[in-house]
Amino acid sequence: MRRKKDSFHWLLRRVMKVLINNLGGGGAERQVYYLQEQGITDFILMLMDKNAYDIPKDKTESLFKFSDGSLLKNILMLCLGPFKLNKRINSDEKVLSFLELSNFINILCSLFFSGHFTIISVRISPSFYNGKTLGFIYKALMKWLYPKARLISTNSEQGRLMLIDFLKVAPERVIVIKNALDLNKLKTRIDGEPPSLNQFKNNIVGIGRLSYQKNFSFLIKCFVLAREKVPGAKLIILGDGELKSELINLGHSLGLKVSLSEEDLEADIFLLGFQKNPHRFLGDHSIFVMPSRFEGLPNALIEAMGCGVPVISSDCETGPREILSPNSSFNTKLTVPEKAEFGILLPMHQEEENQNDYQAIWGEEIAKLLNSSEERKKYSEKSIERSLHYGLEAVALDWKNLLKGLK
Repeated sequence: MRRKKDSFHWLLRRVMKVLINNLGGGGAERQVYYLQEQGITDFILMLMDKNAYDIPKDKTESLFKFSDGSLLKNILMLCLGPFKLNKRINSDEKVLSFLELSNFINILCSLFFSGHFTIISVRISPSFYNGKTLGFIYKALMKWLYPKARLISTNSEQGRLMLIDFLKVAPERVIVIKNALDLNKLKTRIDGEPPSLNQFKNNIVGIGRLSYQKNFSFLIKCFVLAREKVPGAKLIILGDGELKSELINLGHSLGLKVSLSEEDLEADIFLLGFQKNPHRFLGDHSIFVMPSRFEGLPNALIEAMGCGVPVISSDCETGPREILSPNSSFNTKLTVPEKAEFGILLPMHQEEENQNDYQAIWGEEIAKLLNSSEERKKYSEKSIERSLHYGLEAVALDWKNLLKGLK
């Protein structure tokens, strides 16, 4: 029987391949996994040989054999990647890439070799590279190459406006596809084996890479103030990264017991590394706190809401305001807490400003939420309501409608 034209299998003729740096644990990687799972792509090319997802081996291939990057490896991939990609695609294919290095390689391959249709997904604001080592090179490459992509996708409305201004491209060339959330699978993961930490009544959970962006050192300092008003509160941070030792030392310096094991119930702070199922830590007595300095559209925040926990987030660029206060202006600059429709937004910490003032605000608001069963119940219900907006089926339909219109 002939397949219906609007089935996802029909899309395989539209986007045959996806290119991404690797399939380690991260937001972009999760979205690529969903694309494969939904049949929107049938093959994933990775720059590096790292795969944390249950994707069949015959559906993936790595262009390079090393599993992690460095400055020299990134330069090598940028130089040789377009050649290697060209050998694995046809000129009539459409290649969707995620993250800067993969986006650069996708466009360079099309420009100088294959001429294939390029779709790039930009996951974070260009301001991410301000002040970073070699950040000016990334921004220069983005300004040169990104306007040459046939289509630019981003995951937030604020991010779209920033990209149009930064790249000086026609607005119709930049489109928004939201991050997807598999609510059915999330429910299964929540109902999985609960950790022993869920017995505590006041758990503060943070999820993300232990990096400058995620700002967990600030969260630890705020936690010290919050637990003065909420004795027995625990801080659980899930994720790996380069700042792990620094965070452990910070906790010790503040007189807190830090544990790397969820079984050490006497600890104050738990640094539990990358978890295949972080959602099991988001129990009925948890709140989710995200102190990020910048984001794209934060998957961890959306997924925490899908678990039905109340959320507190920094009002950073980009994403949190769009998620928690969708009817407000992106130009809003907080100096005081905002009890938004779907969660609590707090002013973003800046190094050049008074850290103690920010810590006091965050510590106070975290303690207030932990101590208010009424607020927790209200925002728990609001989290579930808002998460439906990012359901996998709705986002997959967005991709489907987009791809059907591509020539």
